[in-house]
Amino acid sequence: MALGEVDLWLATLERAAQFVDGEPVLDAAERLRATAIADADARSRYITTRTWLRTLLAKYANVATDQLTIDVDTHGKPVLRNPAAPQFNLSHSGAALLIAIAATSTVGVDYEAPRRIDDPLRLARRVFTDREQAALQRAADESRVARDELFVRFWTRKESLLKALGTGFAGGARDFDVCADDVGDFCVQSLSLPIVGVAAVALPQTARVRAAYILS
Repeated sequence: MALGEVDLWLATLERAAQFVDGEPVLDAAERLRATAIADADARSRYITTRTWLRTLLAKYANVATDQLTIDVDTHGKPVLRNPAAPQFNLSHSGAALLIAIAATSTVGVDYEAPRRIDDPLRLARRVFTDREQAALQRAADESRVARDELFVRFWTRKESLLKALGTGFAGGARDFDVCADDVGDFCVQSLSLPIVGVAAVALPQTARVRAAYILS
């Protein structure tokens, strides 16, 4: 992977489990966390997600999975502490997950499976800019479907950007307008998916998506 390149990996949890096809490769902290998850389905999702993430990162970093050190920074964003390791970010919702692996300074992704949104206009007043709210209101005037589709589009774009910044929504969601792709030093791109759902990636202006891998 050359400097500035970003790879995207999308899979259903079922396909990701088939892809890793072996024993979980979690570290001690991850195994402890998995044990603490009472719900069996949630525990299985966590193990599959972390195993697939570690399998991919090990290939990119050219090390064994047990040599990876996944940590979190001061804002709680997962980072890889290995020397010369790629940046990464992941998002999971419903029965699918999206992982970005990048030779960049940072990257952020967000994927949202279809779900009911209670009063999106009220939520938008808390986290969307005035311009985003105005666009959402125009969509709402057209139809509920148009409103909900635009809300999720803005939400994933904003979430991916805030994850790339490393702050999450605590970092001031209304400070960044994602109506356009260019947002300061970042480019925010909505993704076309072969599965139901909405997703976006945020990457530095100097970076580009090299490839998107779909496990179907």
